[in-house]
Amino acid sequence: MNSYVHDTPGYENIDLLEDSIVYQIDQKQLFALYESDIAIANWGRKMAELEFIKAEQRTMSKLLIRPRNGMPSCSKNIPNIYSGSSLVTSPHT
Repeated sequence: MNSYVHDTPGYENIDLLEDSIVYQIDQKQLFALYESDIAIANWGRKMAELEFIKAEQRTMSKLLIRPRNGMPSCSKNIPNIYSGSSLVTSPHT
């Protein structure tokens, strides 16, 4: 997403395992296409939304990991920080 938003080279490299056709479009051409066709613009918006959702899920899964004993890992270093209160480490359902 960084490369899409900031028009910079991406982090990824692509290696093909067989002969393939790869299409490329620069950002100016892509945005012109979005301006000319609402269906393609909506498709592009949806793709960006899905990537943001994946990034959010990765971030939240790292923040809400439950250690085996139920206490956040920082409690081993600072045991009295929670003083026995109920811990919530994931969203309520």
